[in-house]
Amino acid sequence: MKTGDWLIEAEKQLKAAGIESARLDSRILLERVTGEERFWLLAHAERTLSRNVLKKLHKDLQRRRLREPLAYVTGYKEFYGLSFKVTKAVLIPRPETEAMVQAAVESAPRNGRVLELGTGSGCVAIALKLERADLEVTATDISPAALEAAQINAKRHTAAINFIKSDLFSEVSGRYDLVLANLPYVPSGTRRQPELDFEPALALYGGTDGLDYYRRFLKERKTYLVQPGGQVLIEAGPTQRLELKRLAGAVGFDLSSISEYVSLLTYLGSKRRTGAGL
Repeated sequence: MKTGDWLIEAEKQLKAAGIESARLDSRILLERVTGEERFWLLAHAERTLSRNVLKKLHKDLQRRRLREPLAYVTGYKEFYGLSFKVTKAVLIPRPETEAMVQAAVESAPRNGRVLELGTGSGCVAIALKLERADLEVTATDISPAALEAAQINAKRHTAAINFIKSDLFSEVSGRYDLVLANLPYVPSGTRRQPELDFEPALALYGGTDGLDYYRRFLKERKTYLVQPGGQVLIEAGPTQRLELKRLAGAVGFDLSSISEYVSLLTYLGSKRRTGAGL
């Protein structure tokens, strides 16, 4: 089969499976298996694909047809201009999370200490460390498999990160100038794309309204981690912001918006608490 014919057939099959990015996904799969750049492949549509290449392409195409996320099929995902290895033990990095990295780059004090809770693939901590080499970055996750993936990514990018297995603050000690928390916030029972069924539920779903983990975070936070004036960056859905503002205010944090999904919590101290309890 020729390269151009395979692309036409692959796009047709992926469209039939309800995948809107069928053309792009087909090209990415072909690029990955052949090792050739996409533009070269498009310019050589008459090139005949070997039997071995076709076998690998068929296997990958079937996985994508069944709605397995492309990042799991290829094993990598771009984030903040960097390539990260992803496994089924971690969430696939999302473009909206890049706003958290940028906010941390801009707000972390010089030579400050930064803590990330729920690091997953390590993409946020690693991107931040590469942008701000002066920072001491610690990243945690409850999943040993996720930490393994994060450590692989840190090694690939030569980023010095201190990784800790911890359930939120359970194994964390010391003082930090900035805390990052991208905790599970998808409400359970939410209608979702089939691709989400492949991602780890522990890292996605946060209870009926999606905020169970943030309630825990705010209850269990150790105030010595964030001094008055200290800051926390969190990611959650836009419709959850009002309730998060109430919850944060009850324990002395002021919430302001950074982007559609990312919010900044500034610790005002216990004397400035407002609103109802958690």
